[in-house]
Amino acid sequence: EGNQQLRVNGLRWGLDNWIYCASGSHRAGYGGKVMIRSHNGTSYEVGSSDFKIRPETGELIPVSGPSQFGRDRDDWGSWFGEQNSYPMWHYVIEDHYLRRNLDVAFDSPKKTLTERNPRVYPAKSPQKRFHSFTQSGRYTSACSAMVYRDEVLFGAGDGNVTHGFTCEPFHNLVQHHVLKEDGVSFELSRDPSEGELDFFASDDRWCRPVQARTGPDGALWVVDMYRYMIEHPQWLPPAGKEELRPHYREGEDKGRIYRVVRKDAPTRKISNMAKRSSASLIEMLGHSSGVVRDLAQRELVERGGNDAVPGLRKALAENVNPLGRLHALCALDGLGALGAGDVAAGLKDKHPGVRRRAIELLESLDESVRDAALTAISDLTDEPNAKARLQWALTLGE
Repeated sequence: EGNQQLRVNGLRWGLDNWIYCASGSHRAGYGGKVMIRSHNGTSYEVGSSDFKIRPETGELIPVSGPSQFGRDRDDWGSWFGEQNSYPMWHYVIEDHYLRRNLDVAFDSPKKTLTERNPRVYPAKSPQKRFHSFTQSGRYTSACSAMVYRDEVLFGAGDGNVTHGFTCEPFHNLVQHHVLKEDGVSFELSRDPSEGELDFFASDDRWCRPVQARTGPDGALWVVDMYRYMIEHPQWLPPAGKEELRPHYREGEDKGRIYRVVRKDAPTRKISNMAKRSSASLIEMLGHSSGVVRDLAQRELVERGGNDAVPGLRKALAENVNPLGRLHALCALDGLGALGAGDVAAGLKDKHPGVRRRAIELLESLDESVRDAALTAISDLTDEPNAKARLQWALTLGE
């Protein structure tokens, strides 16, 4: 309960078939604790964490956080969040690994990828401010940090660089980032190809981009809340509250979604996954779009049963796209069909992203099956990828 800006938001499907939620800014003084009563009859209190839920059971587990508005991941399962002054940070270590040793005090499981209040490049001259005067022209309302997970806008790339976006509604824009692999985490910078204006910058003061997503058509979808004012009156001084009071609700009947596309590359048709066969869905696990892959995996898992299991095992062994092999592994896990042989195949995969996920999945196997899978780990002592090595160390602790 409290300020409605700061509540649970940004539900996202995870590779582990759970739904991840940003819990907002519920620190002391910002609206109190988040209390959740699940349909399974259990009540949960979330501390300074985000959380994930299993919809069919109502089970809830804290994850590293909190992210203020929006929580997003890349193709390989790295999660990102943000706070007003920080356009993007990376959760390097998940919460449950830190909580298992109650005698260890730790600071933060995240790496902030920018300085505090970095610059933005708006299309409109600065508007009147009522506080934080030195932050004009800088991030003060960062939200919906996201990773673009398709090839339509920027091509396939080399696997070392990912494109990201963060909305900044106070300055009427969306900034374009470049994420580069950096050991167990990432480096982030504003895309150097952008000019004097940010990637999406409006000279309409009412334009308030508050969420960006990769669309299943390959476009960048941007939600424009479209309001006279974006700031909650709670944060205004008395004089500001009175000056802006006539405008509090202006725009409540408006809003729109933009699709940002390439002029020289058509977007793809959006497919209805519910109408596809299991064989077709398995084929789509290797699609170039991360959104399409997620939707195909989710449809397979929600259908249930064992009909897709042989095809998924074939995809795990033969799909030429390592992301297809990754999603096959995750779909087997979601169907409850994951066996020692599947995890062993993932541990031996030539791509570090698949190996990293297989290492983590060792934790979900029951003891007898896990012991069988452990026979495949000898090569992991020479694992060259930093993120997979970190996961290996965390999983060994389990």
